[in-house]
Amino acid sequence: MKKTIGILLGIGIIWAVFLILGPFYIVNEGQQVVITRMGEVVSTKTEAGLYFKVPILDVVNTYP
Repeated sequence: MKKTIGILLGIGIIWAVFLILGPFYIVNEGQQVVITRMGEVVSTKTEAGLYFKVPILDVVNTYP
């Protein structure tokens, strides 16, 4: 019983840290976004919407 609670608590903490790091970003209308990973362009987005990025590794650069 204690082992199960510990595992669930550990998973919950990992999930909370993941969400705090901000894996999502929003592209508004009229914006362009370039995603870079370690200085190298990974992808570009021009359509408005909610997108996913890899926390810590990916950097979102927004242009009007």
